[in-house]
Amino acid sequence: MEIKANFFNDWISIIKQDLIRRGFTVNQLTDDHQISNTYFNLLRRLIEPTSRNIKRSSDFNCPTEHSEGLDLIEKKITNGEDLNPHLSKQIKNLGYDDELLNDWGIYHLHLGTTFEENGEFIERTGPLLYARFDEKNAYLINVFDHNSWTKQDILRIIHKNWPESLESYKIKDVIGLSHVPTDEDIKQMRKFHVNSMVEIEPGVVYAPPGGGVMTSGISQEAARLTMMYHKVVDNIQKHLEDNIDQIIRENSIKDFDGLDVLDFELQIVDDKFYAIEKSTSIAINYGNIR
Repeated sequence: MEIKANFFNDWISIIKQDLIRRGFTVNQLTDDHQISNTYFNLLRRLIEPTSRNIKRSSDFNCPTEHSEGLDLIEKKITNGEDLNPHLSKQIKNLGYDDELLNDWGIYHLHLGTTFEENGEFIERTGPLLYARFDEKNAYLINVFDHNSWTKQDILRIIHKNWPESLESYKIKDVIGLSHVPTDEDIKQMRKFHVNSMVEIEPGVVYAPPGGGVMTSGISQEAARLTMMYHKVVDNIQKHLEDNIDQIIRENSIKDFDGLDVLDFELQIVDDKFYAIEKSTSIAINYGNIR
Protein backbone atom coordinates (compact mmCIF):
# COMPACT_ATOMS: atom_id res chain seq x y z
CA MET A 1 0.00 0.00 0.00
CA GLU A 2 1.42 3.37 -1.08
CA ILE A 3 1.37 6.30 1.37
CA LYS A 4 1.36 9.86 0.04
CA ALA A 5 2.12 12.61 2.59
CA ASN A 6 4.11 15.79 3.01
CA PHE A 7 3.35 16.90 6.53
CA PHE A 8 6.01 19.59 6.68
CA ASN A 9 4.44 21.38 3.70
CA ASP A 10 1.05 20.97 5.37
CA TRP A 11 2.44 22.48 8.57
CA ILE A 12 3.81 25.50 6.70
CA SER A 13 0.42 25.99 5.02
CA ILE A 14 -1.30 25.86 8.42
CA ILE A 15 0.85 28.57 9.95
CA LYS A 16 0.63 30.74 6.81
CA GLN A 17 -3.15 30.57 7.07
CA ASP A 18 -2.94 31.52 10.75
CA LEU A 19 -0.82 34.55 9.87
CA ILE A 20 -3.35 35.57 7.21
CA ARG A 21 -6.18 35.11 9.72
CA ARG A 22 -4.34 37.49 12.05
CA GLY A 23 -4.31 40.11 9.29
CA PHE A 24 -0.78 39.72 7.93
CA THR A 25 0.40 39.54 4.32
CA VAL A 26 2.66 36.55 3.73
CA ASN A 27 3.49 36.89 0.03
CA GLN A 28 6.97 38.16 0.89
CA LEU A 29 7.69 35.01 2.93
CA THR A 30 8.96 32.43 0.47
CA ASP A 31 11.34 30.24 2.48
CA ASP A 32 9.65 27.61 4.66
CA HIS A 33 11.99 28.08 7.60
CA GLN A 34 11.64 31.86 7.32
CA ILE A 35 7.87 31.45 7.51
CA SER A 36 8.14 29.26 10.60
CA ASN A 37 10.69 31.53 12.32
CA THR A 38 8.53 34.56 11.57
CA TYR A 39 5.44 32.83 12.94
CA PHE A 40 7.02 31.84 16.24
CA ASN A 41 8.71 35.22 16.53
CA LEU A 42 5.28 36.85 16.27
CA LEU A 43 3.69 34.53 18.83
CA ARG A 44 6.51 35.28 21.24
CA ARG A 45 5.97 39.02 20.88
CA LEU A 46 2.27 38.74 21.72
CA ILE A 47 1.06 38.43 25.31
CA GLU A 48 -1.40 35.56 25.61
CA PRO A 49 -4.63 36.74 27.27
CA THR A 50 -4.97 34.77 30.50
CA SER A 51 -5.60 35.73 34.10
CA ARG A 52 -2.35 36.26 36.00
CA ASN A 53 -1.26 37.20 39.50
CA ILE A 54 0.27 40.68 39.71
CA LYS A 55 3.63 41.02 41.42
CA ARG A 56 5.05 44.53 41.85
CA SER A 57 8.74 44.98 42.62
CA SER A 58 9.81 46.75 45.79
CA ASP A 59 11.28 49.46 43.55
CA PHE A 60 8.03 50.05 41.70
CA ASN A 61 7.01 53.66 41.19
CA CYS A 62 4.50 54.94 38.65
CA PRO A 63 4.15 58.68 37.92
CA THR A 64 0.82 59.97 39.22
CA GLU A 65 -0.28 61.15 35.78
CA HIS A 66 -0.11 57.55 34.53
CA SER A 67 -1.76 55.85 37.51
CA GLU A 68 -5.03 55.38 35.60
CA GLY A 69 -3.18 53.75 32.73
CA LEU A 70 -1.46 51.41 35.18
CA ASP A 71 -4.80 50.58 36.82
CA LEU A 72 -6.22 49.72 33.38
CA ILE A 73 -3.32 47.36 32.61
CA GLU A 74 -3.55 45.69 36.03
CA LYS A 75 -7.29 45.16 35.60
CA LYS A 76 -6.68 43.54 32.21
CA ILE A 77 -3.96 41.32 33.70
CA THR A 78 -6.25 40.13 36.49
CA ASN A 79 -9.20 39.55 34.16
CA GLY A 80 -7.16 37.89 31.43
CA GLU A 81 -7.98 40.57 28.86
CA ASP A 82 -6.00 41.47 25.75
CA LEU A 83 -2.86 43.48 26.57
CA ASN A 84 -1.52 43.60 23.03
CA PRO A 85 -3.02 47.06 22.21
CA HIS A 86 -0.61 48.40 24.85
CA LEU A 87 2.43 47.01 23.01
CA SER A 88 4.59 48.70 20.38
CA LYS A 89 3.01 49.31 16.98
CA GLN A 90 5.88 47.25 15.59
CA ILE A 91 3.72 44.26 16.50
CA LYS A 92 2.16 44.84 13.07
CA ASN A 93 5.57 44.38 11.43
CA LEU A 94 6.23 40.67 10.86
CA GLY A 95 9.93 41.28 10.24
CA TYR A 96 10.55 43.17 13.46
CA ASP A 97 12.85 41.71 16.11
CA ASP A 98 12.19 42.99 19.64
CA GLU A 99 15.71 43.22 21.06
CA LEU A 100 14.65 43.80 24.66
CA LEU A 101 12.30 40.82 24.58
CA ASN A 102 14.72 38.53 22.77
CA ASP A 103 17.60 39.40 25.08
CA TRP A 104 15.97 39.76 28.49
CA GLY A 105 12.42 38.47 28.06
CA ILE A 106 10.94 41.84 29.00
CA TYR A 107 7.89 43.53 27.47
CA HIS A 108 7.19 47.26 27.47
CA LEU A 109 3.60 48.50 27.60
CA HIS A 110 2.15 51.94 27.00
CA LEU A 111 0.17 53.47 29.85
CA GLY A 112 -2.57 55.23 27.88
CA THR A 113 -6.23 54.90 28.86
CA THR A 114 -8.04 55.34 25.54
CA PHE A 115 -7.64 53.91 22.06
CA GLU A 116 -6.17 55.91 19.22
CA GLU A 117 -8.44 56.86 16.33
CA ASN A 118 -7.81 53.63 14.42
CA GLY A 119 -8.99 51.61 17.42
CA GLU A 120 -6.03 49.23 17.27
CA PHE A 121 -3.66 50.65 19.86
CA ILE A 122 -3.89 52.42 23.20
CA GLU A 123 -2.63 56.00 23.07
CA ARG A 124 1.15 56.17 23.27
CA THR A 125 2.97 57.40 26.40
CA GLY A 126 6.53 58.51 27.14
CA PRO A 127 6.98 56.44 30.29
CA LEU A 128 6.46 52.72 29.76
CA LEU A 129 5.65 49.81 32.02
CA TYR A 130 8.43 47.21 31.89
CA ALA A 131 7.23 43.72 32.78
CA ARG A 132 7.86 40.00 32.45
CA PHE A 133 5.10 37.42 32.05
CA ASP A 134 4.81 33.71 32.59
CA GLU A 135 1.71 31.52 32.53
CA LYS A 136 0.64 32.46 36.06
CA ASN A 137 2.32 35.74 36.95
CA ALA A 138 2.88 39.27 35.71
CA TYR A 139 6.09 40.72 37.15
CA LEU A 140 5.78 44.50 37.11
CA ILE A 141 9.38 45.71 37.23
CA ASN A 142 9.00 49.49 37.07
CA VAL A 143 8.03 52.43 34.88
CA PHE A 144 10.93 53.71 32.79
CA ASP A 145 11.35 55.90 29.73
CA HIS A 146 11.98 54.83 26.13
CA ASN A 147 15.75 54.96 26.57
CA SER A 148 15.89 52.16 29.12
CA TRP A 149 16.16 49.18 26.74
CA THR A 150 19.63 48.22 27.96
CA LYS A 151 19.55 49.35 31.60
CA GLN A 152 20.96 46.46 33.57
CA ASP A 153 19.18 47.83 36.63
CA ILE A 154 16.04 46.25 35.12
CA LEU A 155 17.56 42.79 35.58
CA ARG A 156 18.87 43.73 39.01
CA ILE A 157 15.33 44.54 40.08
CA ILE A 158 14.13 41.13 38.85
CA HIS A 159 17.02 39.39 40.62
CA LYS A 160 16.33 41.31 43.83
CA ASN A 161 12.60 40.58 43.87
CA TRP A 162 12.07 37.29 42.03
CA PRO A 163 15.41 35.48 41.67
CA GLU A 164 13.57 32.18 41.23
CA SER A 165 12.15 33.43 37.92
CA LEU A 166 15.71 33.76 36.58
CA GLU A 167 17.14 30.60 38.12
CA SER A 168 17.24 28.60 34.89
CA TYR A 169 19.41 31.31 33.29
CA LYS A 170 21.92 31.58 36.13
CA ILE A 171 25.44 30.46 35.24
CA LYS A 172 26.67 28.03 37.88
CA ASP A 173 30.13 27.95 39.49
CA VAL A 174 31.45 31.24 38.15
CA ILE A 175 33.45 33.92 39.94
CA GLY A 176 32.43 36.66 37.54
CA LEU A 177 32.98 38.06 34.06
CA SER A 178 36.44 39.13 32.95
CA HIS A 179 34.78 42.13 31.35
CA VAL A 180 31.52 43.40 32.85
CA PRO A 181 29.60 45.05 30.00
CA THR A 182 28.19 48.53 30.45
CA ASP A 183 24.69 49.45 29.34
CA GLU A 184 26.24 51.02 26.25
CA ASP A 185 28.20 47.81 25.53
CA ILE A 186 24.96 45.85 25.58
CA LYS A 187 23.36 48.37 23.24
CA GLN A 188 26.17 47.87 20.73
CA MET A 189 26.14 44.08 21.05
CA ARG A 190 22.42 43.97 20.40
CA LYS A 191 22.95 46.12 17.33
CA PHE A 192 25.19 43.40 15.87
CA HIS A 193 23.11 40.46 17.21
CA VAL A 194 25.72 39.42 19.76
CA ASN A 195 24.50 37.73 22.93
CA SER A 196 25.91 38.95 26.21
CA MET A 197 25.93 37.68 29.76
CA VAL A 198 25.10 40.05 32.59
CA GLU A 199 26.82 40.19 35.99
CA ILE A 200 24.10 41.38 38.36
CA GLU A 201 26.40 41.43 41.35
CA PRO A 202 29.82 39.89 42.08
CA GLY A 203 29.59 36.18 41.36
CA VAL A 204 26.03 36.32 40.02
CA VAL A 205 26.00 35.97 36.23
CA TYR A 206 23.01 35.35 33.97
CA ALA A 207 22.75 34.18 30.39
CA PRO A 208 20.14 36.13 28.38
CA PRO A 209 16.82 35.57 30.24
CA GLY A 210 14.99 36.07 26.95
CA GLY A 211 16.86 33.21 25.34
CA GLY A 212 19.11 35.35 23.15
CA VAL A 213 19.29 35.85 19.40
CA MET A 214 20.63 34.13 16.31
CA THR A 215 23.11 35.95 14.06
CA SER A 216 20.16 36.90 11.84
CA GLY A 217 18.55 38.76 14.75
CA ILE A 218 15.66 36.32 15.15
CA SER A 219 15.10 35.03 18.65
CA GLN A 220 16.75 31.74 19.52
CA GLU A 221 13.44 30.57 20.97
CA ALA A 222 11.69 31.09 17.62
CA ALA A 223 14.46 29.17 15.86
CA ARG A 224 14.26 26.39 18.45
CA LEU A 225 10.51 26.03 17.98
CA THR A 226 10.94 25.91 14.20
CA MET A 227 13.38 23.01 14.52
CA MET A 228 11.22 21.25 17.12
CA TYR A 229 8.01 21.40 15.07
CA HIS A 230 9.87 20.38 11.91
CA LYS A 231 11.09 17.29 13.75
CA VAL A 232 7.66 16.60 15.24
CA VAL A 233 5.77 16.65 11.92
CA ASP A 234 8.50 14.60 10.24
CA ASN A 235 8.27 12.02 13.05
CA ILE A 236 4.48 11.86 12.72
CA GLN A 237 4.78 11.21 9.00
CA LYS A 238 7.48 8.58 9.50
CA HIS A 239 5.41 6.83 12.17
CA LEU A 240 2.40 6.79 9.86
CA GLU A 241 4.39 5.42 6.92
CA ASP A 242 6.19 2.78 8.99
CA ASN A 243 3.15 1.57 10.95
CA ILE A 244 0.16 1.94 8.62
CA ASP A 245 -0.77 -1.77 8.76
CA GLN A 246 -0.72 -1.77 12.55
CA ILE A 247 -2.69 1.51 12.67
CA ILE A 248 -5.36 0.02 10.40
CA ARG A 249 -5.65 -3.10 12.61
CA GLU A 250 -5.68 -1.26 15.94
CA ASN A 251 -8.33 1.19 14.76
CA SER A 252 -10.43 -1.39 12.91
CA ILE A 253 -10.38 0.78 9.77
CA LYS A 254 -12.32 -1.00 7.01
CA ASP A 255 -12.69 1.96 4.65
CA PHE A 256 -9.04 1.57 3.58
CA ASP A 257 -9.76 -1.89 2.13
CA GLY A 258 -9.19 -1.96 -1.59
CA LEU A 259 -7.31 1.32 -1.73
CA ASP A 260 -3.91 1.12 -3.38
CA VAL A 261 -2.90 4.64 -2.38
CA LEU A 262 -3.61 6.44 0.90
CA ASP A 263 -3.23 10.20 0.54
CA PHE A 264 -2.78 11.93 3.92
CA GLU A 265 -2.59 15.54 5.01
CA LEU A 266 -1.74 17.04 8.39
CA GLN A 267 -4.41 19.04 10.20
CA ILE A 268 -4.52 20.65 13.63
CA VAL A 269 -7.82 20.81 15.51
CA ASP A 270 -7.99 22.13 19.10
CA ASP A 271 -4.19 21.93 19.29
CA LYS A 272 -4.24 18.22 18.40
CA PHE A 273 -2.38 16.84 15.38
CA TYR A 274 -4.32 14.60 12.98
CA ALA A 275 -3.32 12.64 9.90
CA ILE A 276 -6.36 12.89 7.62
CA GLU A 277 -6.79 10.48 4.71
CA LYS A 278 -8.26 12.65 1.96
CA SER A 279 -10.53 10.20 0.11
CA THR A 280 -12.13 8.71 3.23
CA SER A 281 -11.73 11.65 5.69
CA ILE A 282 -10.57 9.16 8.31
CA ALA A 283 -8.58 10.95 11.02
CA ILE A 284 -5.71 9.43 12.98
CA ASN A 285 -5.14 11.36 16.21
CA TYR A 286 -1.53 12.07 17.15
CA GLY A 287 -2.46 14.19 20.13
CA ASN A 288 -1.18 17.48 21.54
CA ILE A 289 2.60 17.77 21.37
CA ARG A 290 2.96 21.11 23.19
